[in-house]
Formats: sequence, C-alpha cells, structure tokens
Amino acid sequence: MYLGNILYALEATALWLEEQQRADDAAFYRGIARQLAAARGRERGGAA
Repeated sequence: MYLGNILYALEATALWLEEQQRADDAAFYRGIARQLAAARGRERGGAA
C-alpha cells in the first residue's frame, strides 16, 4: 500500500478545504490521515 501517496492526497484536500473556508472539513481529512499514520506505526511496531 502506498500510504505516503494517500497521506499526501488527504493533506492536499485539507489545504484546499481551508482555502474554501471549510476548516471543520479540513480537520476531518487530517483526522483520517492521523488515524492511518497511527495504524501504520502500530503495524510496524512503532509507538503510535
């Protein structure tokens, strides 16, 4: 799985949403990215 690409796309979407004055929606997408990154860290045995 190319997690880096997915995280990049989520952040790009969040940035666009912020430009559209939709901070709550941007926070939602960042939350998804945070959860994916944490899950990947747990999968690899890192601290999450």
